[in-house]
Amino acid sequence: MKTMLTICALIGLVTGATYAQDEDVLRPHGGGKMGGRSSNSSSSSTPIMLGIEAGINYNMFSQTMNGLLPNSRFAVLQSGSGISPFVGAFIDIGLTDKLGFQVKLAYDQKKFGNTKDAIIDCQVVDPVLGNISVVDASISGEFTNTISYIDLTPQLRWNITPEFFMLIGPTAHFQLGNGSGTFKETINSQGDCYFNFGTAQQSKTSQINFDSLGTNTPRFGAQIDVGYKIPVSHSIFLVPKVGFQYMFTKLSEDESSFDNSKQLSTGLVPITATNKLLHSLQFSLGLWFKL
Repeated sequence: MKTMLTICALIGLVTGATYAQDEDVLRPHGGGKMGGRSSNSSSSSTPIMLGIEAGINYNMFSQTMNGLLPNSRFAVLQSGSGISPFVGAFIDIGLTDKLGFQVKLAYDQKKFGNTKDAIIDCQVVDPVLGNISVVDASISGEFTNTISYIDLTPQLRWNITPEFFMLIGPTAHFQLGNGSGTFKETINSQGDCYFNFGTAQQSKTSQINFDSLGTNTPRFGAQIDVGYKIPVSHSIFLVPKVGFQYMFTKLSEDESSFDNSKQLSTGLVPITATNKLLHSLQFSLGLWFKL
């Protein structure tokens, strides 16, 4: 909250100073020869815009997993992608004809997941002899993860043409709540292959629900956008935009665990998960209002 108040105060100071500089010392009210208004008014020399936008993320998650067994059930977690919404509002202050400064605050949801087939050990009972044996079972694995953030993104704006522009600057993502996810597996093999074999809970499917408690917050990165201003009226613009968020902060810290895909035949195998990254490609449509 202190950071937001500081940014608002700085914007106010910059705006106030700009308006003060626009007034002619010899003609305090900016009058011409007949005492009328100067052709360079404060709104034209230092345009200020407010805007809102909404769009979708295409999220790209990846991590490095070492030690996985061939056809491991955990290989599905190596990468993921997904689509999710975001909405934002901003203030844009013109600095020169081609340069400006923009600060955006946005609600930004990140959702991603993946599906992959795998092989696990399965216990089966011989219907004649009654003895238990271990066979390979084909399964389908699926995971999803959803995390919501508040984004604070200050950017420098460069007008390539009066309509076509580029934005670039840092971005900070502050997580909202714990997030949520699922890890679901389904046994595709026919016969007596089950999860929780021999218990009242045995089933062809297994699902684990989890909270994204181990994620890092805040996360820092860089954001670059390109957009095009389409006039709707003298002071309102429709603005389609595409952008990319490249995050320097890892989604979560490195961790160690065990691959139990072949636990019955080969035992537990140590694995590590490192370099967990989440980047997003963004597509949005906004309305800009010139003050």
